Amino acid sequence: MTYDGHYCSHEGLNGCRNMKEYMDKFLPGTGDSNTGLAMFDFIHMFDKYTRIVVIDRDIKRAVSYTKEHYDTDISTEMAHLKGKLDQIQGLHIPYHAIDRSLQQIWEYISNKPYDIKRGDLLKSINIKVKEPYDMDIAAYKSLMESIK
Repeated sequence: MTYDGHYCSHEGLNGCRNMKEYMDKFLPGTGDSNTGLAMFDFIHMFDKYTRIVVIDRDIKRAVSYTKEHYDTDISTEMAHLKGKLDQIQGLHIPYHAIDRSLQQIWEYISNKPYDIKRGDLLKSINIKVKEPYDMDIAAYKSLMESIK
């Protein structure tokens, strides 16, 4: 949540050709909200004081979406990624409870008092990736090749 001197990249992996480029984005007071980070061995990249919030969601929707749109079954891969997410030490919030958990999330990641007006604003907007392909495909290909 970008606010009060703290910057959140929102899909910070986009445009990075390797994990070093990703980590170079982070200065004190910065963070990222990322849907694909669980695909990587990222836990060792952050210090023990890094606050991690995991938004937990049932994998069935992603599996059915991929099957419907790409005729591909990713249930095994999604189960593996969900297992990795479940093991993360951090604040776990169910997807359907994000709005009612904003104060809990805020207090977990910030040392500032909860701003109810900001919370109400966040509830009124729908933050998401514009399109599934709204990304730098060449950079993602290089990123994936860099971790082999």
